[in-house]
Amino acid sequence: MSSLTLSNISKRYPVRRDLLGRVVDEFSAVDGVSLTVPHGKTLGLVGESGCGKTTLGRIAVRLLQPTTGEVRLDGRDFARFTRQERKQVRPKIQMVFQDTQTSLDPRMTVEAIVAEPLRANRIVERSSLNERVTILLERCGLDIDHLQRYPHELSGGQRQRVVIARALATEPDVIVLDEPTSALDVSVQAQVLNLLKDVQDELGLTYVFISHDLGVVRFMSDDVAVMYLGRIVEKGPAEEVFTSPLHPYTKLLLRSVPRPDPSARAELSTSRPGEVAAGTALPAGCGFAPRCPHARPACGEQPELRQIGGHDAACWAAESWHPNGVEVG
Repeated sequence: MSSLTLSNISKRYPVRRDLLGRVVDEFSAVDGVSLTVPHGKTLGLVGESGCGKTTLGRIAVRLLQPTTGEVRLDGRDFARFTRQERKQVRPKIQMVFQDTQTSLDPRMTVEAIVAEPLRANRIVERSSLNERVTILLERCGLDIDHLQRYPHELSGGQRQRVVIARALATEPDVIVLDEPTSALDVSVQAQVLNLLKDVQDELGLTYVFISHDLGVVRFMSDDVAVMYLGRIVEKGPAEEVFTSPLHPYTKLLLRSVPRPDPSARAELSTSRPGEVAAGTALPAGCGFAPRCPHARPACGEQPELRQIGGHDAACWAAESWHPNGVEVG
């Protein structure tokens, strides 16, 4: 089984060039992120839309090349693999995409969709192909009646089960799940999440679970990393992050979860008015400083405040926290 390590990952896109074609302005989608996911565990990646979660997930499966940094599987840099090694390793890390409509070919039947990675990677003999596809679909809660259907003939939950079956076809060690339940009804969400849990327990899979739904992340994850403007502002064991958040942005996310209590609405105001920093002009220090109610002038200037190193380190900007992470106020 493989562990996944992302080391100092950055992804920048050119925004403006000069007359000679040289880049003079860049957009930073991911900025110096380092994460490790032990095999058999789930890392939840949370944050607002546009914070860089999906970009980081695509870099993890090498659909995107990082501008800087390394993606390591079992300690080896993916980029340094030979062509033959890359061909052998690539099936071991798969991705489940958010939009099932666009991630499934509308001209292919369910049978052809799930069989395609099996054929491409020559995992099973042609004579055993149909049997293997049927087993994968049954494991994901579908039956033989779905084999000859097209994606538009399936419900959203059924399409997501097909996507999961396709990801499992190559017998991966690591799966990156990008908002796998965001487009599903609540009851169907529960079914898909339980399916993912069962498959992980059965096969010992490693998950990177990307979502903005904090309840879902808490249910699925062993560890959680909170992203803001392409940077990790807090990370640690899931229960600790959810019960004792340290960074003001994490607290803001948790307080934004809808609660059926009118008296709790006043608690939602946990940040001061301010613009979200542009990806082309990130502060040297903490990116949340312009919106943080505890921010000091140095917060946006000191590079050591760019990212929180772990859940034992609190936000140094909050006056109620000691720099070593011990609450004093």
